[in-house]
Amino acid sequence: MTAATEPNAQASPAVGDIVVDVHTRQKGQGLALVYVHTGATGAHHDRFRTREEAVAYALTCAKSQRVCAWLTDNWWDHVLLEDCRVVDTRPRTMSEGP
Repeated sequence: MTAATEPNAQASPAVGDIVVDVHTRQKGQGLALVYVHTGATGAHHDRFRTREEAVAYALTCAKSQRVCAWLTDNWWDHVLLEDCRVVDTRPRTMSEGP
C-alpha cells in the first residue's frame, strides 16, 4: 500500500515538500516548473523543458531531502509522486514515551 492509498494519507504538499507544477506558455509547448515549498523564504523554482525532466529532478531532490514529491497543473489538485519521508521503525523504550 502506498501513501496515496492509505486512509489517512497526506492529501496536499506540506511545507518543504517538492511540487512539479506544469505550466503551458504557448499552444503545444509546455514549461515545467519545480517549486520547493519552504514556508519562511518563499518558493524556489527551477525550469525544465519537459515534465519528465522536472519529475526526475523532483524525485531526486525529495529522496535526498526526505520529503514528498508532488505533481500538479493547477495548484488545487495534487498527485503524490513519492513519499520519501523516513519513518522511525525502531522500538521505543519506556523513557521515550508514546
